[in-house]
Amino acid sequence: MPLTRAVHAFDDDLNKAVSMEDAVLDTSFVVDAMVDGEPRHHDALRYLEILAAAGTTLYLSRLLEIELVEAAYKLSMREHFGSVQRAASMRHDGRALRRANRMVDEIEAAWLASRAKFTFEIVEPHDVVAVARPLLRRGLSSYDAIHAATAIWLGVPNIVTCDAGFGAVREQDLEILTHSSVVTRTRALRARYI
Repeated sequence: MPLTRAVHAFDDDLNKAVSMEDAVLDTSFVVDAMVDGEPRHHDALRYLEILAAAGTTLYLSRLLEIELVEAAYKLSMREHFGSVQRAASMRHDGRALRRANRMVDEIEAAWLASRAKFTFEIVEPHDVVAVARPLLRRGLSSYDAIHAATAIWLGVPNIVTCDAGFGAVREQDLEILTHSSVVTRTRALRARYI
């Protein structure tokens, strides 16, 4: 049996949610749960619903709200223009902005409706900066470091994400619940940081 490295697939172990009193959500998971066209949408949405039914308390970085807007813009631009490079160059195109703004509204409305099913607490990024600094030195992006630091700072033992980059967080610091499609990459990254 391979080492789990405290990385588990939320779509394979749905019972894990039932025993989770607290969880930190990363933006990648929320985007996948809220956006119907994303490949992991159904699994992420189902897991979010299981967390709600289990009475899990969510702890969220305020950064998540900003990242949801950015994700909506990126998705809309990629959908409208195809390639990431073309999308970046057309970000200020009026036609694309109208579609992006509609997508922002749709994602925010879906998220607010989902979030209303939970008891939750918002954590400000400035509260966790000191905890995030060492995570940045392990290769996490600044946004990911803030989400991981939120969990560590609060003493919440897990984070729910669809981003393999969280494998850079030490196993003893955080359990990762991710989609089965990124478990192997997350474990491989974590193995480098023992």
